[in-house]
Amino acid sequence: MRRCFALALLSSALALAPAALAAPRATAPVATRDTTRLGVPFQRWTTPDRFGRTITFYLSVPRDSLVGRALPLVLVIDGSGSQSVWTRVGARAC
Repeated sequence: MRRCFALALLSSALALAPAALAAPRATAPVATRDTTRLGVPFQRWTTPDRFGRTITFYLSVPRDSLVGRALPLVLVIDGSGSQSVWTRVGARAC
């Protein structure tokens, strides 16, 4: 009797909130390269987050002598996220 009651309660709960229990779809993130010349040895990329906001990140450009070689990965999280970490001083970006 308890098992039947528990199954009835569970099926009622599932019927009330199917969207809440559905597994989210896994999609591969898409990054887009910005081809603007920045004046710094970095490439600017953007990708949307799950809320539709645009996340900007930068990848360093290796020197010609290092292209094609295995290099270490270094992750730097800098700034508050509300503005660019790059500023322009005269004609120079830093």
